[in-house]
Amino acid sequence: MYNKEELEKNKLEVGKIKKMGRSAIIKLASKIASDNPKSLLNNEDVIVSVWYNDIEVKVMFVDRSPMRYLSYGSRYYYEMEVSVYLDDKRSLTGRIIDNPDKKDNFYHGETYLYRSTEEKKKYIDYVIKLNNSNKNSFPIDESPVVVIREKEKYYDIQIGMNYPITYKIDKESGKIYDFEDLYRDFYPTPIANPVKPIHPGGEWKEMKE
Repeated sequence: MYNKEELEKNKLEVGKIKKMGRSAIIKLASKIASDNPKSLLNNEDVIVSVWYNDIEVKVMFVDRSPMRYLSYGSRYYYEMEVSVYLDDKRSLTGRIIDNPDKKDNFYHGETYLYRSTEEKKKYIDYVIKLNNSNKNSFPIDESPVVVIREKEKYYDIQIGMNYPITYKIDKESGKIYDFEDLYRDFYPTPIANPVKPIHPGGEWKEMKE
């Protein structure tokens, strides 16, 4: 919780940050979101929005690449919130996809927003070709969300995020195995959204310009 003095201080800081303008705020946040900040700007695969309330300003980055390739030992955000401050303090949260190379899932280095590259696209095209060489294979090139994790001897395929279908493709033979659709006959009971605690800064508003 914030005390009265902290709330007043944050309100003043929010006012100063807002005066910087939307573009400047995004550029500041993008330095935390990516090791190549310019790649996030004016990119059709990245949705960027700026939000504020009385005591905080944040930038949301969402990667919407339909297919994501993860090399061995890699780790990325695919949704990220970066809180913006006037000093060098950094704060970020988000949703992560990874391909750990160790059982303890320990990762060294910075974690940035996933970005598509020409090299990753080559791997994706190759995996699609392997996948489609199987009769009655799942059409991953037509699926809305696919994560490809490269392992030593196979590619681990994940289709969907919340209730995924998973299987493996052998690197040498191209054969599909270990197909799992755990939620094929699962029909979740509708549950009311939990009541979220009221943010001390009040309602979030989007900065359009």
